[in-house]
This record gives sequence, C-alpha cells and structure tokens, in this order.
Amino acid sequence: MFTPNYVIANASNLFESFETVETPDFGNIENARLFDAFDPTDVKELEGVSGNLKRAITSGKPVRALANTFWRGYREFNPKWHDYQKADGAEFADRFLEWEAERDGPWAACVNVLDAHYPYIPTAEYDNWSGDRIRDLHESLAGRTLSDQYYGSNGRPWGELKALESLYDGGIRQADAVVKQLVTALRERGELDETLLVITSDHGEGFGERSFVAPDCRAVTHSWGVHEEITHVPLVVKWPEQHASRTETAPASLTNIPAAIERAIDRPASIPDPSDDPLLDGPILTMTERLRREDRPDRPEPYFGPWKAVYEPTGDDGAVRKHVVRGETDPDIATVDCISAQAAVESHSSDSRTIVTEAFDSLSPTAVADGTNEVGDDVENRLADLGYIR
Repeated sequence: MFTPNYVIANASNLFESFETVETPDFGNIENARLFDAFDPTDVKELEGVSGNLKRAITSGKPVRALANTFWRGYREFNPKWHDYQKADGAEFADRFLEWEAERDGPWAACVNVLDAHYPYIPTAEYDNWSGDRIRDLHESLAGRTLSDQYYGSNGRPWGELKALESLYDGGIRQADAVVKQLVTALRERGELDETLLVITSDHGEGFGERSFVAPDCRAVTHSWGVHEEITHVPLVVKWPEQHASRTETAPASLTNIPAAIERAIDRPASIPDPSDDPLLDGPILTMTERLRREDRPDRPEPYFGPWKAVYEPTGDDGAVRKHVVRGETDPDIATVDCISAQAAVESHSSDSRTIVTEAFDSLSPTAVADGTNEVGDDVENRLADLGYIR
C-alpha cells in the first residue's frame, strides 16, 4: 500500500493486508513523539504555542514534554516533514513504481492519493480554475471546519463554498495526472496487459448542494447525506488483456470490487460482458447516518439519518433511478432520476419506500471484525478532519 492518507495508514486495518506499506514520515505513528510524555496532539482543542508550553511545563514530565513540543513544532515548519493533507500523490506513485520494478512474480497493490481531498490545495501546475480572490478566501477559512463556518443562522454565504469547487477541480486534475503517470509506466514496462486496473474514489464532495429528500440539508464536504455529488464517483476498470473499451451505464457498486478481483484471478484471459460482470451485480445500495454534534446547524433535524438509497437502471439513455429514504419514523421519501453526478431531477414513484426497505432488510451482518481498539486523540482528530468520524 502506498498512501499519504494518515487515516488508512494508522486508523484502519486495511494496511494489514499488505506486506509493504509506504506512508509519509509525518503519518508514521512511531515518529509522533520523542518521549512518553505530553505532546501537543494529546488535546483536542488548539491551544497555540503558549498553551502548549504551559501544559508541558505543568505536566508530570516537563523536560520530556517540552522536548516533544519542540519536536512537533520543528516537524510542522520543516519542509522535509510531510503533512498528511498536503503530500503529493505523484511521490507515492513513484514509490509504488520503484517497488513494482523489483517484483519478479504476481503482485497486488493499492495506491491511494489525497490530491483532490480537503483542504483543496492543488499545485500551481493544476490550479487552472481558481484565482487570487478564491485562494484568499480559501486561506481565510483555515483553522475551522467548513461545516462549522457555513451552517447555522450566522453562517458564511453559500456562494463562497461553491467558489471553492474550482480548487477541488484542480485537485482532481492533479490526481488524474497521477493516474496517467501510473498507467504510462505500467504500459512501458509491459505490465499493463497482465494487470487488473481499478481506478475509483471512496466519495465525492459537496459544495452546498441541496438534498432532494430533505431540501433544507445542504452538502458540505462528504460527512453526511447521500447526495449524488457525494455518492456518484468514477469507476474505471481495465481487465487483463482488454484492449477495446466500453461504457457501462448501469449502476455499479464499489463493494463488488473483491468479486471482480477474484474473477480476474480465476479467469485472467476472460473479459466479462454486462451479463456476468461482477461489478454490476445488485442490489446497488448506499447509506450513512453520521452527523457530528459540533457540526449541527441551528435546526439539525433535516440532517439526521439514517439516509438510505437504492439505485436501479431505468433503461432510458443511461439514466439511473435512485430511491431515497431518510429517517425511520415517518421518513422522508424521494425518487430521483440521475443523468450524472451533476444532473438529476426529481421523479415520482409510490414504491420507493418499499424498494428501500426490502433491499436493506435482505442484508445480513458479515463477521469481519475480530475486536475493537481505542484510537488516540491525534488519530481521532485526523479522522474528523477528513470527515470519517463524528
């Protein structure tokens, strides 16, 4: 695994499946502190330099705590240390390609990048659609979450948030360049024809779009809701020995990727057609129910979950019908016809609630957990920064 993503590297068990894990030095938990004593990341609230120094001096181990504090500051301001939110995906593509060049047998790898992720900081080469005013706006938002600044009666104008999408687009273009770097190198090495390649994203991003099922709920980043801007993501799959492309308009689920990998291993020379493509195997579902307490607007009810949706093809020019239910007691219900992640219209169906209920009732738990672990405040805060908890 090759990723600048601190969450995957330190707060999930995904990395345990890989023999090689490449992460930023800043994300290496072993480098987090010099001594077993107070560290600035032990507290959830930002206290500034004076606050951290006071805590260090009054702690039970002041000398060690001061060393940890200065070590943290040195890493924050020394450019050789990586910030988990700013590490360039191209660097981790290079690390993967160096590793791949040393393989002499079958391999599997995951290259995960954050170039398009919040806080939306594309390099100048790819920042094609913003400008000085938008970059100044972006800088003025530093230090507090976007949801904290845009929700509520005293929130900032929603048009500002929409303007930040230009920076997000630059990040997407930068991530696209990383994909090009990987594909080009694999092709030049003669590896591409023998490789199952999957390009996708775990979520999209919201910039103030309203929900069809709860119009008072507006999407900010990706922490809640099932807006198309959040759930509708790219999925590009190249099977081994595949040379002709096709566009699949039916809905697909990322949860079917393991089945696609198994099929490629069992039948490496066989390219599936739509009738037996494991990625199209239904039902296609999505759900969430997160709402961080500190993110609640003045009237939080429209944001409460659970949010559940079922997707099905309509057979009409590639459109997909989305049946959405929000809440459990007297739920809100909507039917949406989706042309793309940016184009959707409300439709009508008297069966949406039944379709969603039956689809989710058919699910059963899978025993994939073997225990639980507590995470420290440092990891928890980084999870919150990326929108994964609370």
